[in-house]
Amino acid sequence: MLSYVIYDLPRGTPLQAFSYQSPFAIVLLDSAFVVLSFRGRQMIDRFLGVLMLFTGLHFLAKAGLAVWVGAGSGAKDYIHTNYALISQSATAILVVAVGLTLLAALVLEIMADQRSESERDTLSAIANRRGFNRQVQTFLGAASHGQHAVILCDLDHFKRINDTYGHHVGDMVIQSFGQLMNESAPKRAALGRIGGEEFAIFLPDTDISAAALFAQALRAATMTLPDLPDGLIVTASFGISPVTSAAGLVDSYRQADLALYAAKNAGRNQVRLTALDEAEASDKHGDTRA
Repeated sequence: MLSYVIYDLPRGTPLQAFSYQSPFAIVLLDSAFVVLSFRGRQMIDRFLGVLMLFTGLHFLAKAGLAVWVGAGSGAKDYIHTNYALISQSATAILVVAVGLTLLAALVLEIMADQRSESERDTLSAIANRRGFNRQVQTFLGAASHGQHAVILCDLDHFKRINDTYGHHVGDMVIQSFGQLMNESAPKRAALGRIGGEEFAIFLPDTDISAAALFAQALRAATMTLPDLPDGLIVTASFGISPVTSAAGLVDSYRQADLALYAAKNAGRNQVRLTALDEAEASDKHGDTRA
């Protein structure tokens, strides 16, 4: 419609040039604003927004250039002008660049979604072992030498729950416990279901005594999981170990696993630390056992 309105306007005049180029500029500038206004965008999204912004401004620059150097008196004259060569070349390069960047952003988003799905445990709605390990490595990469804590957790007598109430109820327990972990844990925490009824929590920038208090709160809340059959009370055992570096992560897992087995061997439904850390935490906050 706009082409018909401006068709008879003299070429190279400000009204004709800006009327012709402005719609392209408006569409791209509006798209750039939408892309750049979203928070949490990836680097490629920000690059796409800047590229759209530049491409939109380039259409306005084309209009100014047409007025300045001239665009020919007609279509045949236009083809042979320097303006046509510059205009068409620049536009082709920028539009292709926008298209390729948009395609790259779409591919990366699809890959990220696929990775997220492959690292998520669908039953508990938290990370699986691979996703949990990746999150832990990300935290340690940001603060490799700090005071962190890892908590290993095991739902007590889970096989008995499945055998007595059926696997459907067992699934309900896993779902409810995963939801409880999501609601209870700090935002900056890695949560994972690393086995059938085994879970892990990584708390960055958290000392061992604070981790013990969190585990105690989670242990107490586990016994009140909602929507379970009457008479079913679920308990959990916890083992905690400090993490001071990425190099010592494997040993921290081993120490937390030993503490977890100590909790289970002592009667379950308990929080246990390594022997040295348990003594230190007890001095600060009292006994860590139930």
